Amino acid sequence: MSAPLNLLNKNFPLGAHANREDTPPICWNPDANESINPHLLITATSGAGKTTLLKQIARYLTFAKKHIYLFDLKGDMIIEDANGNPMGNYIEFTAWNSEYGINPFEFDTGATEEEIKAFIEAPETIESKALTEIRFKIQNSGPKVQVERLIEIIKKNFLPNMGTIQKDYLMYLFNDTYLMKGIVFNEIETWTKTLPSLENTLELIEQIKIHFNRGMPKEDSITKEFSREIKPLLINLKALEDRLLSVNAESEEKSEIETSIQKINDKIDESFKKYKEDGKNSFKEEDIARFNTEKWFEKYKIDFTKYASKEALRTIEKMASYINALVSAGTFHSKRPPVKPGLNIINISGLDVKIQRFIVDIWLGKVFNACKIRGEYAARKNKNRGNKCDTFVMVDESKLIAGSSREKNDPYSYLNRIATEARGVGLGIIVASQSADHFPPEFLKNFYMQIILNTSIADSDTVRKSFGIDKELLSFVQQGWGNALVKSGRQFIKTKLFENNKRWEIASEYAA
Repeated sequence: MSAPLNLLNKNFPLGAHANREDTPPICWNPDANESINPHLLITATSGAGKTTLLKQIARYLTFAKKHIYLFDLKGDMIIEDANGNPMGNYIEFTAWNSEYGINPFEFDTGATEEEIKAFIEAPETIESKALTEIRFKIQNSGPKVQVERLIEIIKKNFLPNMGTIQKDYLMYLFNDTYLMKGIVFNEIETWTKTLPSLENTLELIEQIKIHFNRGMPKEDSITKEFSREIKPLLINLKALEDRLLSVNAESEEKSEIETSIQKINDKIDESFKKYKEDGKNSFKEEDIARFNTEKWFEKYKIDFTKYASKEALRTIEKMASYINALVSAGTFHSKRPPVKPGLNIINISGLDVKIQRFIVDIWLGKVFNACKIRGEYAARKNKNRGNKCDTFVMVDESKLIAGSSREKNDPYSYLNRIATEARGVGLGIIVASQSADHFPPEFLKNFYMQIILNTSIADSDTVRKSFGIDKELLSFVQQGWGNALVKSGRQFIKTKLFENNKRWEIASEYAA
């Protein structure tokens, strides 16, 4: 039977009550009044039907007009309609030469472009209450917030033992990376400029190393002879330029200094031309500028003195190795994936687990903050995608992104923050895992709908402890495929899951 075309605010039939066949089916509806939150959690051993159920839920949410971001970490999340045709917008990230990328420096502006423009150019034209709301949104977004978010994601995925010093220097590096593109965290008018990239951060690190004599150009980049000739000129040039800033604009000395500066620049140009004509092309024009790194920092208004200590340089070199790893992944570039309304399937199955986690964290943060910026869902006038929620993120095999024991219990991780904070802004999360041990206790408490399918015998004690159920209840799901324990309130109910055709037949009745 074909799936219903409109399940907005309608039920998703999970199955029949195993002991009371005369009662209505057991359903899930994230928009129902009795739903405390729209979150749903599934645990089951491999082969128990977890992925199949997730696909059916994704179909239901699609027909319920929700925005959905489904992260495919195994490469098996192809959703089909009743005729076997692929559904949704399929986005694939590859391990090399990926067509689409994610720029970690992309940030939420908080408000719309029109609101920001009015806030900057004519705040007096904005009604007082609206002005307060816009200011609040802006002050809780922007590059500063993105830097803090990016540091936490790097800490989770690469440096779980990150200390205060490492965190501080990462903050300096990322803030200065924004400065390289003229973006200042507290100057809203700069937020619309071209975003930087991780390659810009590596360029910044290279300049820091060169300035503090940790990475001078190699001999195959510039000859010793040229180095001896050009370096004194650059030193004199810098001294004259510094002197020029302090002299009177009308004085004769100013004119003399300007003449000397011009002579030095002419000499530099002459030297460069000579070496090019002599065929000594092993160096590049930009190598000349590298000797005068202070000028480079001055160009971008970057205070390089904070990197002057040996401790700073050691820390920065270590950070460079992790940033290099991200750049080498080939998926962190500026070509945005084509996200569309409805179902978006993000296939990252071919990537390294750490890169998968990084991408999911970045994406979860973007979705979460976008929903937060729109404000409380209950106060929204436009609810044409549901009474209580309009957006969902779905993650199969949550172990792959939950991280270590310490990380999964981190209240500031995006998985935990969405579980605890997102219901008020219309965002739901659906997660599945092969083991209940992958879910921290506080995480479980925030899922109104919980489903236990067949679990392995070895995992029995963990399941009973995590979900608070006894052996007799758990033995029901271990009797075979289709048996489930479903909780949408105080207690679990023994449930016989519907076959897909039966499910859509019942759903069609609800939608009629």
